[in-house]
Amino acid sequence: VLFRSPHLFTLFFAVVFYIVLERERDGRRRLCGLPFLVLLPAATVVWTNLHGGFVAGIAMVGAYAAGELLKMAFAARTEDRLAAWGAARRYLLACLFCLAASLVNPYTYRLHVHVFQYLRDPFQSEYILEFLTLSFHHPVAIFFEILLLAGAATAVWNLSQRNFIDPVLMALWAHGALLAARNIPIFAIVAAPPVAAALQHWIESLPLSNTAGWL
Repeated sequence: VLFRSPHLFTLFFAVVFYIVLERERDGRRRLCGLPFLVLLPAATVVWTNLHGGFVAGIAMVGAYAAGELLKMAFAARTEDRLAAWGAARRYLLACLFCLAASLVNPYTYRLHVHVFQYLRDPFQSEYILEFLTLSFHHPVAIFFEILLLAGAATAVWNLSQRNFIDPVLMALWAHGALLAARNIPIFAIVAAPPVAAALQHWIESLPLSNTAGWL
């Protein structure tokens, strides 16, 4: 089934990248004495040689770096700016190493040229179903709409909490999902955890609000 649907490799590695990046963000930075982020370039080599969606992993690492750079830009205290820059630097280095690791394939840089040309070819977005924008008349579109709206609300809440990684990551893949239906599963992968965390926070905060009195 996997070799008939190689895009499943991209979904699998997207989850792997997300786990590693979240563990890095939570401060769990080492596995058996090695930095967790070292796993990403190693996984990129395998991913690159299985499916052209390896660029999604590099984009995810770049989104974490962008989120930390935004945090640094808006931090009020010097120590917060330095901590954000330290995290951003680790993500940027991981992103560069992943990009370098993606060259470990039989075609080297020519694979990247091919992927870029393939994605820019208008034929894909006009005649291949999975590259088309999702029709919102489709029966399952309602689930995508719900997650899209929940993701937007979560992004606004995260911005108010000075958390920039989740909004950047969700904005990146919401854009991708709206461009091509094949990106919707990746958007669901990156959006579901922060949406669930926000819902849990909002539910737990209900007893602290005067909900009963307002009702």
